[in-house]
Amino acid sequence: MNGLSLGIQVKCYSNTVSNKAVVAAGEAHYKLVKAIVLTNNYFTDSARELSTSNGVVLWGRNILKDKIRDFFNE
Repeated sequence: MNGLSLGIQVKCYSNTVSNKAVVAAGEAHYKLVKAIVLTNNYFTDSARELSTSNGVVLWGRNILKDKIRDFFNE
């Protein structure tokens, strides 16, 4: 990304991912262009609310499945 930093955090949870698991502090500290949190599960409403206010992208189970499907169907 032309010297720009992207932060990716991955959560493998058996339950929904809450806002406590969505860490946005690294975005400012590491001067990230974008922070993304991926999970095999779903995010709680509070996690989605926190990510919206901090500009963190969330890829939950459905988005992740779509991305994987797209990758293997190319």
